[in-house]
Amino acid sequence: MALVGVEPPVPHLYFRCNAEGKVHSVFVAAEQSEAIKDAQSARRRFQEVDAEISTENRAQLLRSLERDSSPGSNARARARAGRANLSACPRSRGHAHPVLRYP
Repeated sequence: MALVGVEPPVPHLYFRCNAEGKVHSVFVAAEQSEAIKDAQSARRRFQEVDAEISTENRAQLLRSLERDSSPGSNARARARAGRANLSACPRSRGHAHPVLRYP
């Protein structure tokens, strides 16, 4: 049974969000409901892409850490670093002293 001259109710939308540990509901006017729904979908997709990128970055980091910690690589790296920081001292009959470099 439809009432004559009465428009059907407009569906309402409430946007729920967390702020400072509390859940808040914000009324969204009917004119803005599509824009809010689109924004929510975009944010959800952003979070999915962000999670994918974070997962790949973590995997790359772990691979590089494993590669750096392989047997023998630390000794070689220390030897290279030691040679790179030594230079001949002109006042001490040619033996090497570490060169301090400040950033």
